[in-house]
Amino acid sequence: MSSSLSDAGSSKNGIIGGRFDDTQSFATAFETHRIRLIRIVRIRVHPLLSRRIDAEDVVQEAYLAARQRLKQWNHGVPVSLFTWLRSITLQTIKNLHRFHFAQRRNLADEFTSNAFRQLGHLHEGNLCSALTSPSQYAIRLESQLALHRALLTIPESDREAILLRNFEELSNAEVAEILGITGKAASIRYVRAIDRLRRQMELNENHGQA
Repeated sequence: MSSSLSDAGSSKNGIIGGRFDDTQSFATAFETHRIRLIRIVRIRVHPLLSRRIDAEDVVQEAYLAARQRLKQWNHGVPVSLFTWLRSITLQTIKNLHRFHFAQRRNLADEFTSNAFRQLGHLHEGNLCSALTSPSQYAIRLESQLALHRALLTIPESDREAILLRNFEELSNAEVAEILGITGKAASIRYVRAIDRLRRQMELNENHGQA
C-alpha cells in the first residue's frame, strides 16, 4: 500500500488540513521540517543543557510525540503542519526543562533571555572564522553583548517577534500564524520591535559614554 496524505491543501507554511493515511506518510512530511525544528531546539533549549542534550534527539522525541497525536491532526488542526510540529517541539523542550530544573522556579522567566545567549554560542565558530584579527573579534563580541543587553530591556512581545523572525528565521506569515494575528499586524509588530531595539541600543550606548 502506498503512503499518502489525503484531502490535503498546501501553503507556504506547509500542509494545512488533510489526513495522514499511515505513519510513513507522516514520517515523510516530518522530514521536510526536521532541519528547521533542530534549529529551534538549539535556540530555545536552556544553555545549561545545550551540551548535555542533543538537538536531534529532542526533535526525534518530538516526532514520536507528534506521531502519537496523529488522531488530533487527522481530526483537524487549524494551523499548518510546521506550526503544529513546532508547538509539540516546544512542549518537548519545556518538559525537558521541568525534568532537569525541577527546583528552579524562575526557569520559565529566563526562557527568552537564554535563547539570545544561546545564539552567541551557536555562531561562535562561524564568527571566529569570519574575523581576521583579535581586535575585530573583540569589537564584534562587544556589539553582541550590547545587542543582548538591549534585547533584555525591550518588552517581551518585542523580544518574541525578533526571536521568531531573526533567530528561528520564520516567515512573516508563519509568525502571524503562531501569534494568532494577521500578516499585516505581524509585520507592523516586527518593524516596531526592531525600531525599539535600535533606540534601546542607542540609549544604552549614550548612557555608557556619559
